[in-house]
Amino acid sequence: MQDLYAQLQKPLNEYIQACEQWPVCWAEPLRLSATLQDPWGGNWLFQDLLSQWRQNPSGEWCRLLLQASHVVDSSNHYRFKSLMTAWVAHVAAHVQGRVLTTILMSPKGSVTFAPLDREDALAVWQAWWEAYFQGLCAPLPMEISAAGAWLRSGGRQADDLDGRAGQAAQEAYDYAVQNDPYLARSYPDFQALQASRQFYPLAGQLYGALNDSLPAKKPTKKATP
Repeated sequence: MQDLYAQLQKPLNEYIQACEQWPVCWAEPLRLSATLQDPWGGNWLFQDLLSQWRQNPSGEWCRLLLQASHVVDSSNHYRFKSLMTAWVAHVAAHVQGRVLTTILMSPKGSVTFAPLDREDALAVWQAWWEAYFQGLCAPLPMEISAAGAWLRSGGRQADDLDGRAGQAAQEAYDYAVQNDPYLARSYPDFQALQASRQFYPLAGQLYGALNDSLPAKKPTKKATP
């Protein structure tokens, strides 16, 4: 019980402090709605509700989010998989026209997503849907942990394969594929994943904006009070 309390104390204290900075709580959710066209001429309607809204005394919007999964890993690197739910919602809200800050807190690590330019958010949004439609036709040569390692290590093009970024991506993929039957069947090793050279542009297309939104330096560990 004491271990559980120690794990929860830090994010709860952070949450309380953040609530003081964003004191106005809004119960009404933001309604998300967008019409998209697939490559085959069909129309798709995307709709959702986004809640947990707060405002500061200046009227600026924020979402304060607590989650159980760690924001950083054992090497103190951001875990893209744990960030994506909050990041997708952050981008979607900007596409809808609501400018906001998102603060994500966890038992290990926290991160703040700053407001985005709406045109940048629209570009990310469109890139996601293009990849989604591609994925309906064939398995995308992509794995989120490998993409995170690639981008975090400075990878920008396929020529970096033999450098530090390529090695980091391969190590991350070698670990991920052991526990994912879908990956093991589609791309049994990193050589198969990157054979088409699509992994590199897809990493930037899907996760480049997320990587750019994170602090340049990895988060520092803080002692639990």
